[in-house]
Amino acid sequence: TVFIHKMSLKSVLISVRDTFKMTSGAAIALFFGVSIVYIYRNTGMNSAFSDESMLVVMAEGIASVSRGAYVCVAPLIGALGSFMSGSNTVSNTLFAGLQFQTAVLVRMSPVLIVALQNIGAAAGNMICVNNVVAACATTGTAGNEGRIIRMNILPCVIYCCVAILV
Repeated sequence: TVFIHKMSLKSVLISVRDTFKMTSGAAIALFFGVSIVYIYRNTGMNSAFSDESMLVVMAEGIASVSRGAYVCVAPLIGALGSFMSGSNTVSNTLFAGLQFQTAVLVRMSPVLIVALQNIGAAAGNMICVNNVVAACATTGTAGNEGRIIRMNILPCVIYCCVAILV
């Protein structure tokens, strides 16, 4: 790009600085999201309290409560993950293992349940705080974030329900 646009050294440095500013927040969030996944997966190893990871314990709890209705819960977990983490990718990284393990425990197709996780995580981007704040900042509508999230909760739930029905 530097050569195509014939950018000066000063323009390149400004571009690198601006890019770093724009991506540093996302990089920090992704770093901590992946760290949480690592903790989820590796807890219980060499532990005096339990031999099971947090992921397995959570999956067993969800499986015992939801049983055959888990197909209705999976996309909502994905949406909640996006809402909390700010990203479809981080939601999938956090919860795909949980979804897979729970699907195995309730004897459902792990591929189907993880696909519902992904669909729910995509729907959750509608109400993801990071995305709404970025959209408001970009469009000059700062201060309307709460209203926008409230307006998008129903379409997010409808999107998840359509995925469940399909």
